[in-house]
Amino acid sequence: MNKTIQLMYDSIVFETEDACLIEFEDHIEEWIPTSMCEFTTIDNVECVIMPIWLAEDRGIEMYEYE
Repeated sequence: MNKTIQLMYDSIVFETEDACLIEFEDHIEEWIPTSMCEFTTIDNVECVIMPIWLAEDRGIEMYEYE
């Protein structure tokens, strides 16, 4: 099952055509493939939506996306 999740992030540090270096809480930076994520704003909070398995693989804290 390929559910999506919502992740709050602090900023996009660097962006290429294929991936974004995103800074999450606690100054954790992760490269995320742009083809597997969508950037949006939910309740005035910048979020990135990606498959659960990708966040689990990176050890990123997750929030359910409805």
